[in-house]
Amino acid sequence: MKVNASASLTATGQVGLENAVYYGYTVTVVTATAAIYIRQRASNGQIIDVIPSGTAAGASKDRSLGIACNGGIFVDFNGASGTVVILYE
Repeated sequence: MKVNASASLTATGQVGLENAVYYGYTVTVVTATAAIYIRQRASNGQIIDVIPSGTAAGASKDRSLGIACNGGIFVDFNGASGTVVILYE
């Protein structure tokens, strides 16, 4: 299965369209200060994954079974720094 890769994210924002499916992430610049939350729909949506503070560049998570995110995927940097790429469909 082929999935899409988001642009490199350095700040809070939405990825994918209304009925996106989340498959994981790749960290390209080490995360610091706080955890980054991957949520459904919006900044107050259900947390479906967490990228811990201090995650090294090159770290990735690959979910062979995606998580359906009605309303899209929301990346909440929660005051964190770093750069991530979200894998989605």
